[in-house]
Amino acid sequence: MVGFVRGFVAMAPVALAVSKWGRRLLSLALAVAVGVVVAGDPSQARRRAQPAKPAPSGQSQSPDVPPASDARPQPAQDPHVLDATVRTIETAAGTTADAPPGAVPAPTPRPVAAFAATSQDSLRDGSPFEPGPALALPPAPQDPRGAKAYAVLSSYCASCHQRTATQGAAPAADFGNVLDLAALARDPWLVQPGNPDGSRLYQMLYSRHVPSGLASSSGGGGPTVIEVEALRDWIESLPPPVKACPDRQRIDAAELDAIMRRWLEAAGPDAARSTRFVSLAHLHNACASDAELAAYRQAVQKLLNSLSWSSEPTRIETVGDALVILAFRLSDLGWVPAHWERLAAAEPEGGAVPMPEALKSHSASQHPVIRGDWLASVAARAPLYYELLGLPDKQSDLARLIGIDLDSQRGAGRLLRAGLKASSETKAPRLVERRGPPDGHGVWLAHDWPSSTDGADVIDSPLAPHAATPGKKLPPPALQRMLLTLPNGLAAFVLHDAKGGITSDDGRRAAGAQCMSCHITGPRAFVDEVRPHLTSDRPALPRDAQEAAFAVYPGAGEPARQFEDDGYQYRRALIQAGVDPDLTLDGLEIVSALAHAYDRDVGSRRLAAETGLAADEVLRRLDALTGDLAALGQRVRQATVSRIDAERLLAQLRIAPQAVALAGAHGSETSAAHDAGSHHDAAAQGIATASLPAKAAGRMRISLWSDRVSYASGDLITLSAETTRDCYLTLVEVDTNGKGTVLFPNEFEPDNLIKAGTRLRVPGDKAPYQLRLKDKGRETTVAICNTARKLPFGVNVDYERQRFTTLGSWRNFLNDAQPLEAAYRANPDKARAAAAARAHAAALALAKGRAAADDAAAAARAMPEPASPGEEAETRTAVQFRIN
Repeated sequence: MVGFVRGFVAMAPVALAVSKWGRRLLSLALAVAVGVVVAGDPSQARRRAQPAKPAPSGQSQSPDVPPASDARPQPAQDPHVLDATVRTIETAAGTTADAPPGAVPAPTPRPVAAFAATSQDSLRDGSPFEPGPALALPPAPQDPRGAKAYAVLSSYCASCHQRTATQGAAPAADFGNVLDLAALARDPWLVQPGNPDGSRLYQMLYSRHVPSGLASSSGGGGPTVIEVEALRDWIESLPPPVKACPDRQRIDAAELDAIMRRWLEAAGPDAARSTRFVSLAHLHNACASDAELAAYRQAVQKLLNSLSWSSEPTRIETVGDALVILAFRLSDLGWVPAHWERLAAAEPEGGAVPMPEALKSHSASQHPVIRGDWLASVAARAPLYYELLGLPDKQSDLARLIGIDLDSQRGAGRLLRAGLKASSETKAPRLVERRGPPDGHGVWLAHDWPSSTDGADVIDSPLAPHAATPGKKLPPPALQRMLLTLPNGLAAFVLHDAKGGITSDDGRRAAGAQCMSCHITGPRAFVDEVRPHLTSDRPALPRDAQEAAFAVYPGAGEPARQFEDDGYQYRRALIQAGVDPDLTLDGLEIVSALAHAYDRDVGSRRLAAETGLAADEVLRRLDALTGDLAALGQRVRQATVSRIDAERLLAQLRIAPQAVALAGAHGSETSAAHDAGSHHDAAAQGIATASLPAKAAGRMRISLWSDRVSYASGDLITLSAETTRDCYLTLVEVDTNGKGTVLFPNEFEPDNLIKAGTRLRVPGDKAPYQLRLKDKGRETTVAICNTARKLPFGVNVDYERQRFTTLGSWRNFLNDAQPLEAAYRANPDKARAAAAARAHAAALALAKGRAAADDAAAAARAMPEPASPGEEAETRTAVQFRIN
C-alpha cells in the first residue's frame, strides 16, 4: 500500500498538467489510500514517552533517537566566520577526494543527516526533541559608534527584526538579525559600508519606518535626530568591503561536471536516471560562510522532504569535498521525472548551471542540476508549491484525500477547537480546529473572518462555519488556512478562499516557505477565548448548541497539551529528516533564508559568482554589453540590481562577448541567447519572476548610476536614473567636503517628473550645461523620488539667485529636514501650510520687490500634496565614486 501511495501521488501533478479533470479523479481515488497513511501511524510516540539519553559509544540507543554521527559538533572558533544566529554543527570530516573514474572506489554516500546533529545547548534532560533554551540577544559592540547604533536598533527595530526579540511569529521583511552589527555590515542588501544614504537600513530609520506602538511610546515621533545620526555615524565608520574569502577556491562549471559525472558513473545507470542534483556552488563562490552553507544544506533537506508524500524521510547526500552539491533520487521523494522537468523548465536560462551533453545523457535529463536558492524561492512558494505536492483545487477534495470530514462535529479520532476575537496574525476574528487522533498526524484548520467582522459575533457562534447559531447572521470566513501533516511527519500548508477554492496567498504572503517561517516549531500555541466565554453568563446559545460547543472546546489545559504534543512530533520528524529544528540563519527559518538568498538584490560579486566565470572575464563581458543591457551592467558595478534584472544580465554574460556584439549589431540581443541553446519557453520562465514575493516585486524602487566607475579631476560626468513608479526626482551631489548641491531639478531643467521605466539622463542630451568633477576624493550622489511632492522637505529653489540650489552641510540639512518630514506625516495639511508660510516669509526677506515675493509664495502653495498620507510613496538611494 505504501509503495502504491508514493507512486500514485507522484503522478498527480503530471496528470494535472494535462487536465484538471485528471487531477480531480486522481485526488478522489487517492483519498482512501493516503487516508490510511495519514490516519494511522503506530510508530508515533507521545511526547511524554521521553527518549532515553544518548548511549555511550558502542552501546545501543533508544529507537527514538537518531544514531550519533561520527562528525561531532565543533565549537565556533571565530564569531566572524560562524554567525551567532546560526546553530549548526556540520563538518567535512571523512570525505574522499574526487578522482578520475577508476582511480578511487565508488564514492561513499554522505547524507546531509550525517553532517547534522542537534547541538548540545538544545538538549533538555538528554532529549533533542524538547525545544532548547531561547537564544540570547547578540551582545552590544564595544566600539562607541557601534554601541550607540545598537541601542537605537534595539529600541526601534528589534521587536520586528530580531528573532529572539520579535513580537510576531517571524521576523518581518526577511531579516531577523538587526542587532548583529557584524552581520549587518556584511549584508549589502541592508548596509553599504561608508554610504548611509545608499543603505536601506538607514533609509528605513530616517523615514521613521517603525511600529506605531514604538512611535507612540517615544512621543509619537519615532527616532530622534540624534538617534538617526548615531546610525549614520556607524555606517559611515565602516571600512569599505573587501573580498570575504580570499583563500577559497572557486568552483567552476568544469569541476561541477566532473564531480557529478563521477557520482553518476559510480551509482550505475539505473540509479543515475533517477538522480538529480541541487547546487550551492554559486553561493560558495559568492563567499557564503561555512555556517551559511551548512544551513543551506539543511534547508534543501527540509524543503525536499516537505514536498514529499513518502512515509519516510528522503536521504539527501552530499557530493564532492566542498559539500556544495546535493544529490537525491526522485523515487525517494515519490516524484517522477516530470516533477523535476517542471522545475527545470521554469529556471531562468542565464542562471541555470551549464552542463555538457555527457552529464545530461547519464541522468536522462536535459537539466539535471538546479540552483538551491532558486529552488527554495520557487518550489517553496505557491502556486508551484501546490503543484509539486499534487494538491487538488477544492478544499472538499483535499479533505477526502487526507481522510477527514470537515462537516462532522467529531472528525476522525477527535475534534478540538479554540478561538480568538482578534488573531495576532490577522488582527481579525479566528476560529481554529484540529482534526485527527491526538497521537497521530492531525490537521489544523484556521477559519479567518474579515477585520470588519465583530469578534464577539464570531465567538458567539462557536461551531461556525460548519453549523450556524440560531439568531446569529455570521458571514462565511474570508480565508481558511490548513496545516496538514505529511506521512513523513513534516508539515504542508494550504490556503482556501471563502468558496473552498485553493488560493496561493492571503494578500501578504504566499503558502509554503513563508508559512514555514511562522510555524518554525509547528502549530503556534495561543490561549482560547471561546471556552471562558461559554462558561460566562453572556452567551445565550440553545441548549443543544451549547452542549456541542462544550464537547469540542475543552478546558484551557487540553489545547495547550495538544499544541505541545504536535510541536514535539514536528521536531521529531525534522530530526529524523536530518534537520536541526532549532537552526536559523540570520534570524530566519532556513528554507526562508535560502529563498531570500535568491530573492534579494544582486551586486557585482554575487553576479560574478553565479556566472561561474572569473571576475575579470565578467567585467570584460559587462563592458561588451550594448543597448539597455549596457546601462544595466553599469548599474550592477556601482550598486545592486533586482533579481529580475540580474537574470537578464546572466543570460547575456553566458554568451561570448563577440556574440553579444554581433547580436547588438543586428538589433537582436535576445536572439543570441536563444541561439545559444535555450530550451526554456517564455511561459515556463514566467514562473521564475512571478515567484518573487509580490510585496518585494511591487516595491517602489529607484536605480541610479553614472556613466563610468572611476574618474579623474576635471572629468565630465553623466548621471542616469530609472524608477518603477512615476515620481518627482531630486538629485543631490555631496562633495568631498560634505557639502550638498541640488543637481536636478535646476534652472535649465526645472521639470523633475520622471515616468516609470524611463531612463533619465542628467544633464539631458540637449541641456545647455555640463557636470565637471573637481576635488579629489569620494563623492556621493543621492537620489530622492516622491510620488506626490516635487521637492524634499528643506529644499527651497530660487532660480533667480541660484541655478543649482546649494544646501550647505548635507548632514545638517538632513537633521533639519527630518523633523519637518515627521511633522508632515503626523499632519500633512498643517505641515504644508507651515511650509508655505515659511517659503513666503523667506521670499519677503530675500526678494527685491513685492512681485517676486508673491511668486515665491505661489510656487510654495502649488506643491502637489497627496489626498492622504497613505497615497504618498518615497524611495531613496545613493551611489559613490572616487575622483583620482
